Amino acid sequence: MKLYFLRHELRPLNDSTFLTELFDIGKENSEKKLKPLLDTLNIDKIYCSPFIRVLQTIQPFAKTHNIQPSCDYCLAETVTETNFIEKPDMTLTEEQSKEFNVNKYHETLFDKKKLVYPESDNQIEERVKIFCKYLEERYGPSNVTILVASHMDIVNLCLAYFSKKEINRHTYYEMGKLSTVENDKIVFLNEGSELDHQV
Repeated sequence: MKLYFLRHELRPLNDSTFLTELFDIGKENSEKKLKPLLDTLNIDKIYCSPFIRVLQTIQPFAKTHNIQPSCDYCLAETVTETNFIEKPDMTLTEEQSKEFNVNKYHETLFDKKKLVYPESDNQIEERVKIFCKYLEERYGPSNVTILVASHMDIVNLCLAYFSKKEINRHTYYEMGKLSTVENDKIVFLNEGSELDHQV
Protein backbone atom coordinates (compact mmCIF):
# COMPACT_ATOMS: atom_id res chain seq x y z
CA MET A 1 0.00 0.00 0.00
CA LYS A 2 0.96 3.61 -0.47
CA LEU A 3 -0.12 6.11 2.18
CA TYR A 4 -0.46 9.88 2.07
CA PHE A 5 -1.20 11.96 5.16
CA LEU A 6 -3.02 15.29 5.11
CA ARG A 7 -3.93 17.81 7.78
CA HIS A 8 -7.11 19.80 7.14
CA GLU A 9 -6.85 23.26 5.58
CA LEU A 10 -7.01 26.64 7.39
CA ARG A 11 -9.56 26.96 10.19
CA PRO A 12 -10.16 29.23 13.22
CA LEU A 13 -7.72 28.36 15.99
CA ASN A 14 -10.07 29.30 18.81
CA ASP A 15 -12.41 26.32 18.39
CA SER A 16 -11.32 22.77 17.56
CA THR A 17 -14.73 21.15 18.02
CA PHE A 18 -16.65 19.04 15.53
CA LEU A 19 -18.62 21.61 13.53
CA THR A 20 -15.87 24.22 13.11
CA GLU A 21 -15.59 24.93 9.39
CA LEU A 22 -12.64 25.96 7.29
CA PHE A 23 -12.06 29.64 6.63
CA ASP A 24 -13.12 30.67 3.11
CA ILE A 25 -9.42 30.77 2.19
CA GLY A 26 -9.11 27.20 3.51
CA LYS A 27 -11.95 26.08 1.24
CA GLU A 28 -10.33 27.90 -1.66
CA ASN A 29 -6.95 26.28 -0.95
CA SER A 30 -8.63 22.85 -0.85
CA GLU A 31 -10.03 23.46 -4.33
CA LYS A 32 -7.16 25.32 -6.01
CA LYS A 33 -4.01 24.06 -4.27
CA LEU A 34 -4.69 20.66 -2.71
CA LYS A 35 -6.98 19.14 -5.31
CA PRO A 36 -4.52 19.55 -8.24
CA LEU A 37 -1.80 17.92 -6.11
CA LEU A 38 -4.04 15.06 -4.98
CA ASP A 39 -5.16 14.57 -8.60
CA THR A 40 -1.62 13.38 -9.45
CA LEU A 41 -1.38 10.64 -6.80
CA ASN A 42 -3.73 7.91 -8.09
CA ILE A 43 -5.56 7.70 -4.78
CA ASP A 44 -7.97 4.76 -4.44
CA LYS A 45 -9.37 5.24 -0.94
CA ILE A 46 -9.79 7.96 1.64
CA TYR A 47 -9.92 7.47 5.40
CA CYS A 48 -10.58 10.58 7.42
CA SER A 49 -11.71 12.22 10.61
CA PRO A 50 -15.47 12.85 10.62
CA PHE A 51 -14.88 16.48 11.68
CA ILE A 52 -16.45 18.94 9.22
CA ARG A 53 -13.20 20.81 8.46
CA VAL A 54 -11.51 17.59 7.34
CA LEU A 55 -14.42 16.61 5.11
CA GLN A 56 -14.42 20.11 3.61
CA THR A 57 -10.70 19.77 2.88
CA ILE A 58 -11.01 16.56 0.89
CA GLN A 59 -14.40 17.23 -0.71
CA PRO A 60 -13.20 18.92 -3.95
CA PHE A 61 -10.90 15.97 -4.70
CA ALA A 62 -13.23 13.21 -3.48
CA LYS A 63 -16.20 14.59 -5.39
CA THR A 64 -14.31 14.84 -8.68
CA HIS A 65 -13.03 11.26 -8.39
CA ASN A 66 -16.23 9.87 -6.86
CA ILE A 67 -14.37 8.46 -3.85
CA GLN A 68 -16.51 8.00 -0.76
CA PRO A 69 -14.50 8.92 2.34
CA SER A 70 -14.57 6.41 5.18
CA CYS A 71 -14.89 8.37 8.42
CA ASP A 72 -13.25 6.86 11.48
CA TYR A 73 -13.18 8.12 15.05
CA CYS A 74 -9.64 6.78 15.41
CA LEU A 75 -8.74 9.84 13.32
CA ALA A 76 -10.88 12.38 15.21
CA GLU A 77 -9.41 15.52 16.74
CA THR A 78 -7.85 15.12 20.18
CA VAL A 79 -10.49 16.00 22.76
CA THR A 80 -8.17 18.13 24.86
CA GLU A 81 -9.63 21.65 24.65
CA THR A 82 -12.30 22.90 27.06
CA ASN A 83 -14.58 23.86 24.14
CA PHE A 84 -15.52 20.17 23.96
CA ILE A 85 -17.31 20.47 27.33
CA GLU A 86 -19.95 22.74 25.79
CA LYS A 87 -19.87 21.11 22.34
CA PRO A 88 -19.40 17.38 22.94
CA ASP A 89 -21.41 16.12 19.96
CA MET A 90 -19.36 14.53 17.17
CA THR A 91 -22.05 12.93 15.04
CA LEU A 92 -22.61 13.67 11.37
CA THR A 93 -26.24 14.28 10.51
CA GLU A 94 -27.77 12.34 7.64
CA GLU A 95 -27.70 15.55 5.62
CA GLN A 96 -23.98 16.08 6.29
CA SER A 97 -23.21 12.46 5.42
CA LYS A 98 -24.97 12.94 2.08
CA GLU A 99 -23.31 16.30 1.44
CA PHE A 100 -19.85 14.77 1.81
CA ASN A 101 -20.85 11.42 0.25
CA VAL A 102 -19.56 9.50 3.28
CA ASN A 103 -19.09 5.74 2.97
CA LYS A 104 -21.93 4.41 5.12
CA TYR A 105 -20.56 0.86 5.06
CA HIS A 106 -17.39 1.64 6.99
CA GLU A 107 -17.74 0.86 10.68
CA THR A 108 -15.51 3.01 12.84
CA LEU A 109 -12.73 1.15 14.62
CA PHE A 110 -13.11 3.31 17.73
CA ASP A 111 -16.22 4.01 19.78
CA LYS A 112 -17.00 7.73 19.65
CA LYS A 113 -18.62 7.48 23.11
CA LYS A 114 -15.09 7.24 24.50
CA LEU A 115 -14.20 10.63 23.02
CA VAL A 116 -14.94 12.84 26.01
CA TYR A 117 -13.04 15.75 27.53
CA PRO A 118 -10.36 15.47 28.79
CA GLU A 119 -8.97 12.75 26.54
CA SER A 120 -5.84 11.05 27.87
CA ASP A 121 -2.56 10.82 25.97
CA ASN A 122 -2.80 7.04 26.23
CA GLN A 123 -6.20 6.92 24.55
CA ILE A 124 -5.09 9.26 21.74
CA GLU A 125 -2.04 7.11 21.03
CA GLU A 126 -4.01 3.88 21.32
CA ARG A 127 -6.73 4.83 18.85
CA VAL A 128 -4.18 5.95 16.27
CA LYS A 129 -2.30 2.68 16.72
CA ILE A 130 -5.55 0.73 16.20
CA PHE A 131 -6.07 2.54 12.90
CA CYS A 132 -2.49 2.09 11.68
CA LYS A 133 -2.55 -1.62 12.47
CA TYR A 134 -5.85 -1.92 10.62
CA LEU A 135 -4.27 -0.39 7.50
CA GLU A 136 -1.30 -2.74 7.74
CA GLU A 137 -3.45 -5.83 8.17
CA ARG A 138 -6.00 -4.94 5.51
CA TYR A 139 -3.83 -3.33 2.83
CA GLY A 140 -0.19 -4.07 3.73
CA PRO A 141 1.04 -6.01 0.66
CA SER A 142 -1.50 -4.51 -1.75
CA ASN A 143 -1.04 -1.82 -4.40
CA VAL A 144 -3.82 0.33 -2.95
CA THR A 145 -3.08 4.05 -2.55
CA ILE A 146 -4.75 5.61 0.48
CA LEU A 147 -5.21 9.20 1.62
CA VAL A 148 -5.47 9.63 5.40
CA ALA A 149 -6.91 13.06 6.27
CA SER A 150 -7.00 14.22 9.86
CA HIS A 151 -5.61 16.67 12.41
CA MET A 152 -2.08 17.71 13.41
CA ASP A 153 -1.55 15.44 16.42
CA ILE A 154 -3.13 12.46 14.68
CA VAL A 155 -1.11 12.92 11.49
CA ASN A 156 2.08 13.16 13.55
CA LEU A 157 1.27 9.91 15.35
CA CYS A 158 0.55 8.16 12.04
CA LEU A 159 3.86 9.40 10.63
CA ALA A 160 5.68 8.21 13.75
CA TYR A 161 4.10 4.76 13.41
CA PHE A 162 4.91 4.24 9.74
CA SER A 163 8.35 5.90 9.76
CA LYS A 164 9.32 4.09 12.99
CA LYS A 165 10.56 7.40 14.39
CA GLU A 166 9.95 9.22 17.64
CA ILE A 167 7.76 12.21 16.80
CA ASN A 168 6.11 14.37 19.43
CA ARG A 169 2.44 14.64 18.48
CA HIS A 170 2.56 18.37 19.20
CA THR A 171 5.24 18.93 16.54
CA TYR A 172 3.98 21.70 14.29
CA TYR A 173 2.52 20.36 11.05
CA GLU A 174 1.02 23.04 8.81
CA MET A 175 -2.64 23.01 7.86
CA GLY A 176 -3.11 21.69 4.33
CA LYS A 177 0.26 19.93 4.40
CA LEU A 178 0.59 16.59 2.61
CA SER A 179 3.20 13.95 3.38
CA THR A 180 4.15 10.34 2.80
CA VAL A 181 6.69 7.86 4.15
CA GLU A 182 9.31 6.36 1.85
CA ASN A 183 11.88 3.89 3.21
CA ASP A 184 11.14 5.04 6.77
CA LYS A 185 11.70 8.68 5.78
CA ILE A 186 9.01 11.34 5.91
CA VAL A 187 8.62 13.21 2.63
CA PHE A 188 6.58 16.42 2.34
CA LEU A 189 4.80 17.08 -0.94
CA ASN A 190 3.88 20.71 -0.31
CA GLU A 191 4.44 23.53 2.16
CA GLY A 192 0.96 23.65 3.64
CA SER A 193 -0.88 26.87 4.46
CA GLU A 194 -0.27 29.56 7.05
CA LEU A 195 -2.75 31.89 8.71
CA ASP A 196 -2.09 35.55 8.02
CA HIS A 197 -3.57 38.89 8.99
CA GLN A 198 -6.03 38.77 6.10
CA VAL A 199 -7.96 35.81 7.51
